[in-house]
Amino acid sequence: MHFKGKKIVSCLFVFLLCFIIISCSSKSDFSLIQVNGEIISHEEIESVLERYEDKGEFVKVSEEDVVKSAIEEVLVLQEAEKLGITVDEEELDHRMEALKKMNENLFYDLAIKQYGDIDNYREALKLRMLYQGARDKIMSDYVKDNPIDVELVKAEMVAEGLIQEQSEYDKEENRALVSQFTHSYVQKKGNAYFDEWVHSLVENATIEYVYQ
Repeated sequence: MHFKGKKIVSCLFVFLLCFIIISCSSKSDFSLIQVNGEIISHEEIESVLERYEDKGEFVKVSEEDVVKSAIEEVLVLQEAEKLGITVDEEELDHRMEALKKMNENLFYDLAIKQYGDIDNYREALKLRMLYQGARDKIMSDYVKDNPIDVELVKAEMVAEGLIQEQSEYDKEENRALVSQFTHSYVQKKGNAYFDEWVHSLVENATIEYVYQ
């Protein structure tokens, strides 16, 4: 599976919307980056930066941020294929319809102005779903292999002032609070592991910058 050309740009823009970084844009002279054979062109990186520049002074990312994000996302998408992650076309259509119903004007504005056409927007959403599928798989496997340490959860809840004593953990009136905190605790651990996993992908990848 290859993620070249517009696919990479689309995927980048979808995921980079998840964070906002105030920084100065640093320019470099590479013409392309090869990530385990997959190509990210400098033109694609600049395209993403331009989209952020259009959003005004409060939404800016540096070229370094975009490159880092692009490399990580390509690696996760490569792993998604190895993990057998797929996207059901009917589910993809359902997601598209749901987004359209939320705000039809915004839907077409995003699809046409930022992605060129509906097909590119659909492809971007598909890549996002593949990425999320890989993320969910990695986090789920980690949680299965690392059961929750109840004593640690109790200690964390006391430390955060949610309960006064560990003995309150088992009280009926605290059941909803314990459930909510435990879910958050598991998510936090899973997210941390996923970040470590992505970092290991980068460390073990063959990444080559080709300069002009």
